[in-house]
Amino acid sequence: MIENDITNRIRYYMEYYGWSSYRLAKEAKIPYSSLSNLLNRKNCPTIPTLEKICIAFNISLAEFFRFTENSHKD
Repeated sequence: MIENDITNRIRYYMEYYGWSSYRLAKEAKIPYSSLSNLLNRKNCPTIPTLEKICIAFNISLAEFFRFTENSHKD
């Protein structure tokens, strides 16, 4: 499902940066409890929340949804 793809993609970038969920919440300026619920329950984030996460990872929404072989700009 798309929810799993999105949470897996967030987890991929967390691993890529070596960030914990707490660090991502701080970098994205979102409540830790919201991020924790999103990751643990595999809920789909809202667009504004996903935009904040992408900003924290320094990627665009388009890059986030490019699910090819973990494409990340270096």
